[in-house]
Amino acid sequence: MLKRMFGVMSVALFLIASCTINEPDPPVWDTTWKFDLPVKNVTLKEIVNDSTLIADTTNGQPIVRFNIEDSTDWEYVKESDLTVTPENTSFEARIGTIKLQQKSEVKSTEISLSELLPPELLTRDTIPRYPGRTVTPDPKEVTYDFFERAVIKNGKIYLTFHNDLFLKVDSGMTIDVFNNDSPNPTLITSIVFSDPIEPYAVTQSEVVDLSGLEISNHFLLKYTIPIAGSDTMQVVTDEQKNGTIYSILTIEDIEVSEADAKIPEQTFNRNQSIAMPKSEHKVIEAAIKSGHLTLNLQNQLPLYAQTKITLPEILENGNAKQIVLDMQPNENKLKEIDLSGLQIKNSSQPGQPIDSIHIQVEATVHSNDQIVTISETDQIAVDVIFTDIIFQKITGILQPVSVDIEPNEVDNSDLFEKIQGNGLVLDDLQLKFKIENQIDIPLHLILNLKAQNGSQQKSMVVDEWIKASSEAPFTEIILDRNYKTPNSIIDLFSILPEKIAISGQATIEGQGTVELGQGVRALYSVDSPLFFKLENPIEYESETDSIKKDDIDQDVRDRLADDWHQGEFHLILRNGTPFATDFFFILADDSTQVNSTTITDSTKKIVINANIERGQIGADGYVESPTENEVVIKLGEQQMQLFQKSPIYFKQKATILPTGDTKVKVRTSDMIEVDGYIQTNFTVRFE
Repeated sequence: MLKRMFGVMSVALFLIASCTINEPDPPVWDTTWKFDLPVKNVTLKEIVNDSTLIADTTNGQPIVRFNIEDSTDWEYVKESDLTVTPENTSFEARIGTIKLQQKSEVKSTEISLSELLPPELLTRDTIPRYPGRTVTPDPKEVTYDFFERAVIKNGKIYLTFHNDLFLKVDSGMTIDVFNNDSPNPTLITSIVFSDPIEPYAVTQSEVVDLSGLEISNHFLLKYTIPIAGSDTMQVVTDEQKNGTIYSILTIEDIEVSEADAKIPEQTFNRNQSIAMPKSEHKVIEAAIKSGHLTLNLQNQLPLYAQTKITLPEILENGNAKQIVLDMQPNENKLKEIDLSGLQIKNSSQPGQPIDSIHIQVEATVHSNDQIVTISETDQIAVDVIFTDIIFQKITGILQPVSVDIEPNEVDNSDLFEKIQGNGLVLDDLQLKFKIENQIDIPLHLILNLKAQNGSQQKSMVVDEWIKASSEAPFTEIILDRNYKTPNSIIDLFSILPEKIAISGQATIEGQGTVELGQGVRALYSVDSPLFFKLENPIEYESETDSIKKDDIDQDVRDRLADDWHQGEFHLILRNGTPFATDFFFILADDSTQVNSTTITDSTKKIVINANIERGQIGADGYVESPTENEVVIKLGEQQMQLFQKSPIYFKQKATILPTGDTKVKVRTSDMIEVDGYIQTNFTVRFE
């Protein structure tokens, strides 16, 4: 049986996932709805009847009036054809080297004058002469409050010595710095001041590297102080006697591998990549129809963490998708990300296939002024789980996607029954394929043709490349006496076949763009010539057909009622016949109303009319190329109400205009090609 294809475009609703902590307002966007009308081409086989056919002969041989035509069903690109599954992965973002307070200065306990000179010298206001002496006062303490224990990876320490006395310190003063790990303090370093220190002077020691040491926050400073003698008597005030000497111990640029400490705010990063499957499509750019990404984050740090996850290849409104999560110490969080409506694109190398999806983790952490125990191996663990990603549209290098062209079998048992005897000449017979390709990638087409008459069989193979849709909306393949694989179409029809079977496969492979719902089909016809003229108009009227309830989603009908704001009716006609024609397309909510072109209520009926000139005649007398005419009418609010109803009936009418005395040369496959669609814009409100 002949098959007719109905093309229906579905509405793609894109959901934009939130990437912030606060709930966003529901998204609102405009979208375009397009509905391809199930129109039917008008062929001369349907129009011309025996009463208008003028018989003729060529060299005594009859011009045989017959036509075989059919089309395969539209075979569409399916979701399974545009699906990839990135690998799941798990990784850890370790904090690594931990920074403590950048600089901390703490004053030691003080050394009084009585610890440096004999007490008997200090009983009077005049201090007599005294010889130089070396003293070792009791060790003095320094305690830091921003940590308790630390294993130093990098850092430095130094002393600033303050002499607030009238005494001079000779060269060679030594201060031993101990880490006060009671009961056994550990010597960290001995600092020697090689120059004398004058009264009321301040001097700084050399810087000491702490790398590799484990320290506590308690330090002891053990002084060995060479006091210079005095050969004169000195009058001193009580204020001078109350002076002291002390040190300020400074720790700077401390980085640790582990510590019990207050952790100031700091940021660490980790980048991870997820390889795209090598066996699947190589994506350069794509729009995602559906898919989910689940992030399982485990904050194994004793710190507050704000974690920002960036997906550079996944874009939202043109920017890399970001997710920000605030996490308590040792908290787990599960975040599911809806990828619907997002894009995937190789932003780092535009135009190149994406080999990996990168995940960038940036964590900003702090201890909120609390002492915590932490190690550089502490981490935020990340599990990344992808569902299948289904693309709405993909530009890239596609792995082979095979679209099967289901077998078509045409019963021709009565086609040749009136042909008697021998001498039937079919040398000019042609089988013409018109391969309609909506996909912007060349197709490799293999078609198998098999003719059968009883026990006789002949076959041939069509092996052709079909142009991408951007090059041409269709590719025409003509099989004539010169196209042999191994037989020609002439050979197949030489057995006057009762049956003709056509099947095959179209393979999408290579670089280009493909979208869900795009398809391919093959229209074919066998031509034998006719000569005739028309003295009177021929009225052609198709059978009444309908757009059923299921052909338009209820959601679309509702949106057309509530959110519609622009609509157009497009009728495209390509006249490949040698006749001028008046054409009508009628839509109505009542089946009886499609028989008339008169409109009484625009909410219930739409009529579109086109006058088309005949096709361009070639040197051989046949139509060489069709004349195209497109009629566009704007649809108002009243007219759009029709599409909220079901069913919607439609009919095609054509008036073939007379040719006068002119005899025209036609093929029965000459046709008026009809395309039509409704396109409207409406607002989508996600609730």
